[in-house]
Amino acid sequence: MSSSRHSYTSRRTRRSLYLIVITITLILLVTYGLLEPNDDGEDNPFADPEPIELQDDDTTAEVPEYTLFTDDSLNMVQSKPIKPTKSTKYVPEIVDSLTDPSSTEMYLTYLPHSGFSNQRTELVNALLMASYLNRTLIVPPAFLGEISGWRIDSGLHAYWEKMTAGRLNDLCSGDAASIELANTVQPVTTDDCAAYKAFAMIPWSHLVDFGTLLPQIRVVERREISLPLLKQQLGLSNRDIYRVVEKMQYDWILFDKKSNFKHPKYRLSLSLHDFQNKKHRLIHLYSTFGSGRVRFATPEHNKLREHIINSLIYRHDVVEDIAAKIVARMGGQGNYIGMHIRMGHVLFQRVLQQTMDKMLKSLGKETGYAPQKDEEEAAAAAADFELLKIDQKAHIDAAGDEDEYHANEHTDEPDHEFEPDHDAVSLVDVHTLPPSPSPAPLIPLLICLRLAAGSPRGRHSLIYVATDSRNPRADPFISRLFRRYPCTFALVDLDNHHELLAPLREVRSPLDSGKDLTKFLIPLVDAMVAAQGRQFFPSPGSTFSGYIGMVHRQWIEAARKQ
Repeated sequence: MSSSRHSYTSRRTRRSLYLIVITITLILLVTYGLLEPNDDGEDNPFADPEPIELQDDDTTAEVPEYTLFTDDSLNMVQSKPIKPTKSTKYVPEIVDSLTDPSSTEMYLTYLPHSGFSNQRTELVNALLMASYLNRTLIVPPAFLGEISGWRIDSGLHAYWEKMTAGRLNDLCSGDAASIELANTVQPVTTDDCAAYKAFAMIPWSHLVDFGTLLPQIRVVERREISLPLLKQQLGLSNRDIYRVVEKMQYDWILFDKKSNFKHPKYRLSLSLHDFQNKKHRLIHLYSTFGSGRVRFATPEHNKLREHIINSLIYRHDVVEDIAAKIVARMGGQGNYIGMHIRMGHVLFQRVLQQTMDKMLKSLGKETGYAPQKDEEEAAAAAADFELLKIDQKAHIDAAGDEDEYHANEHTDEPDHEFEPDHDAVSLVDVHTLPPSPSPAPLIPLLICLRLAAGSPRGRHSLIYVATDSRNPRADPFISRLFRRYPCTFALVDLDNHHELLAPLREVRSPLDSGKDLTKFLIPLVDAMVAAQGRQFFPSPGSTFSGYIGMVHRQWIEAARKQ
């Protein structure tokens, strides 16, 4: 009897010990970020492509979605244009004007790389470190378009020296012969010129408002990313500079206190003290990319990080004005569902079919329309054709002029000049793609608005899709979205004649005045429109989707407080 009781007690004790060990392990995982989302360099398309709300750190996380309006009557939003925010942004000083050999100001800077959203993550981490170290952050430009990813052996220093501190603007303006002639002055190749023309530089202060971070964080800006030039501008010697050299892309992670914890993703675990004891006037970091790379376990840190992230919402008068007009065309804020489909990189193209399967499944739950058979969808499409015939006849009877009616219709054939170019579109083996289905009928926007006013759910749910696809209606995968939900619109559908986007041609960067920024700014317009839907479905693994989701969530919260 006592033996049995002792055996039972031992088993219960072992179970208790197991539970304690598991609990402690989970606490360590959460505390030190072993469970953080994958953010390896560029966007990761192999994350589980479930529709998700997004964290405010450019990464994705599986949390429940919510809609802005719970009462169906509230979903019939009035068509009201958004009041664009006019620029009152704080403009930091330029590092050139800070040359003072006797100054005791302490600085921090870093090297940007990879996509635009990844650069934003770098900036967040650098601002956090500048605040904790009480140093002025020297902010490099934002780069729109294609730039180099992380490079080993300090390769980014040489890359940026040539791209920003050289004379490429002059040397690359001619033909190949003139470039060859210029080589007698400075080594420049046609590849260098192609790389230079693939991006545009713009000051971060033209896109975000650093004023909201003052006086806690001090910033200045620079144009040229050149260490020798920076030494000259600040009057520094080599002994005034602490230069961080990295051996791998995820070389170090920063904690608030010294720890023996070994993070599986990073080579080194550093503490704030490792940088605080550096008395050099300039700490020159290499890369600062990595969501949660500056990881402090204090409520104050989380509050500061959230404040920085919320301050780095892209603000540009022209972009905001255009986005406001497009949102108004869609019936106003919250009158549609927003989506982002990333396919401009071959990695995303490989999983596009899987991504679309998941997105359509989730849209079915959101809209209440999810046909199980092709016959159901075909019958619905036939009904749409009849609907269009009836509407067309009504308009012709009212206008009395069939030619005039057709002259005002949208065309399915887009003009590529103004289409989004989030990244260069990689070539994909056409033999791996399924045959393209017949084009879905494009129901005019006015009819879709009337249908959405009657019922915001169902087959005719109003949807706006932001995408880097050159022609989404012709894409064999994305066209499934237009076929199933014919009231889905992309940017090219709403501004086919480029009336709204035309002002982008007048936008110039003071750092790259000779470059047309149109194709670089269109993704920001696209993002701003998609973010103002009552619901947002992201492209899994995309950091740009992560940014749109963060803006969407902020807008939702602001709308709820009104």
